[in-house]
Amino acid sequence: MSARDRRVAIIGGGWSGLTTAVDLTLRGFAVSVFEAGAEPGGRARRLRLDGHTLDNGQHLLLGAYRATLDVMATVGVDPKRVLRREPLALRLTSGQAVFELRTPRRGGRAALAWALATMKGVRTGDRWRALANARALRRLPTRDQPARDWLAACGQPQVVIERLWGPLCLAALNAAPEHASARLLARVLQEAFAGPGASDMLIPVVDLGALFPRPAREWLIDRGQRVDTNTRVRALQAQAQGWRLDCADTVFDEVVLATDPTAAARLLPGDDASRDHARRLQALGAAPIATVYLDYGPDDPPRAPMSGRLDTPGQWVFDRRLTGSPGVLAVVVSGHGPHEGMSRDALARAVSGQLARDRQAVPTPRILGVIREKRATFDPRPGIESLRVGTEGPRPGLWYAGDHVDTGLPATIEGAARAGRLCAAAINHGSSRQ
Repeated sequence: MSARDRRVAIIGGGWSGLTTAVDLTLRGFAVSVFEAGAEPGGRARRLRLDGHTLDNGQHLLLGAYRATLDVMATVGVDPKRVLRREPLALRLTSGQAVFELRTPRRGGRAALAWALATMKGVRTGDRWRALANARALRRLPTRDQPARDWLAACGQPQVVIERLWGPLCLAALNAAPEHASARLLARVLQEAFAGPGASDMLIPVVDLGALFPRPAREWLIDRGQRVDTNTRVRALQAQAQGWRLDCADTVFDEVVLATDPTAAARLLPGDDASRDHARRLQALGAAPIATVYLDYGPDDPPRAPMSGRLDTPGQWVFDRRLTGSPGVLAVVVSGHGPHEGMSRDALARAVSGQLARDRQAVPTPRILGVIREKRATFDPRPGIESLRVGTEGPRPGLWYAGDHVDTGLPATIEGAARAGRLCAAAINHGSSRQ
């Protein structure tokens, strides 16, 4: 059977599901995407909040995001138009304490050494010790362990772990280094400093939906494919030849589960192999992300597009001026912590007070809202690689996409895009053998 005769249902219209759909369309498959939400994009989508067009979470792209940039271009989005490229620049503060690190323009393999040699906010001896041992950070750990232990074993001083690697680990993996996988962090560092421009920050100047999800939906529809939003798939049923979804009359030859791991586990059939897969998916666990939106008014002076905090509860602060909301700050609280037990209002007030302590933001802001994604990422704990799944599901015709698929990367937009590409390639390979 040729690709044109095969019908593929993709459950989940996030970045991974849409990437799968785009790649399969290019290969000639008939594709139907089913997304439960009103907007495509999954955990990286547009939302409207109190008159502002915002996002359900903050995402910073890197120059190393090859699959993401390629699939954006495929659906007609020019990355140079929607992303502002700047060398990696980190400034983290808490009261009088300030830490700064910058990479040179064009980056490259020497960028990390240059950045460590010129970082500010640590003593000279700690800076040179971090630099002298930087080469060890390029090697993937042979066994997984907490990232903090690995960083210490690589000769990184405690203060550099606290002020640099800890915040970066939270940003990239959604877990503090004492709870995060060293192998995942090492892969992020390998990719970010692999070549010229890889470590560059790609700062969106549009909402996340405009980066890829909405253009991808229109691109697919223009090519005769089906993209349904507000459509939740609650059950799959195996047929003699294929699969039926409870929300569609079509019998599909292939079904891609491009949801989060828990939702994928619920949709699997009840046979032994599927139950084993379901247990594995559920064991991946989850880690939350909260985003607090504060409005200081349009007259608030411009800030850096992204800055960091060395205190709590907020960790990263994004100025939404570039996306058309001057005076609005998005403050990210990643991973597990005391904030999970706080009400939305209490968390917003705590973040507002945190920013006010060192006069970063005055006067008292208007609280626009708090967006909580309780299952923002899989739990990136040490040893998690043994639980991650490949693209092939437990039954013929069942496949996985999503950032929990084993790409070697943490749960990022790039991990989602690469998983989508791997899934599409596997389906195409399976079709060519039939």
